[in-house]
Amino acid sequence: MKTSKYLFASLLGLCWLSACSHSIVRTHSNLAPASILLVLAHPDDETMISEFLTKWHQEGHEVHAIYATAGEGGRVFKGLDGQNQPTFGKLSPSRMSSKRLKELKKAAKGFHIRKYEVIGAPDTPLRDTLERPSRDVHLFFEKKIWDLSKIERAITTAAQTIDPTWIVTMSKDQDTHVHHKAIRNIVESLWNQRKIGTSSQSLLLAIDEGTRIDETLGTEEKHLWASQTVSLPKAFASSSKIRKHPGPAKHYKTQMAGYLLEPLQTTQHIYLIDQRAP
Repeated sequence: MKTSKYLFASLLGLCWLSACSHSIVRTHSNLAPASILLVLAHPDDETMISEFLTKWHQEGHEVHAIYATAGEGGRVFKGLDGQNQPTFGKLSPSRMSSKRLKELKKAAKGFHIRKYEVIGAPDTPLRDTLERPSRDVHLFFEKKIWDLSKIERAITTAAQTIDPTWIVTMSKDQDTHVHHKAIRNIVESLWNQRKIGTSSQSLLLAIDEGTRIDETLGTEEKHLWASQTVSLPKAFASSSKIRKHPGPAKHYKTQMAGYLLEPLQTTQHIYLIDQRAP
């Protein structure tokens, strides 16, 4: 009885439930996630749920993470130009990988991620015929950029070792980064095959990637869980002043995630994909 009361209180403290019924609270009130596994595409993807990570740590939950890539395909954020637009530089893949792994080491400690693993899949950009970033995950898989067997083995091994009760992955919605979609598809396939998420009363959750998911772009049905209100960047055109992000995201100095322009009160979300009863 004591455990049940604590769990109900902790879940109420964790989030408000928007766009879902109160039955979700009752359904989850008896869950006690001893461990949580984040399955992400790049170092810094965890910053999208920074407030959840803080809350989970405060509640005594144990968080682990596995990243598909080291983020070597990214560019280095240099600052704003005269028109207040972001500017970027380019490093060799080896140098970029080294920098982002060092940033991840510091950020993971700040976010209280107990252990993490980087699989080492290539962070290869996928572009369309006009050299724009492609969001076509089917094309991405067709090009066999990633060794899917290697990634599946790594995720399955991590899940068997950690035995997580919550698995948190990424969105596959229309305007989402193709690597985010790919890792989500892989995780969901493993879940459906019951190769991961075999603990009783386990949850499969996904990160809501902000304004990229709305009624005009979104295709996924979801029950949103909202965290505490947090400060995130406004549009770049609003200010020429840059200061470091106040949280552990500040360690991502090569990425825009490590900086904050004008504070904007907003809310972070995750959503429920599926759950398994005992």
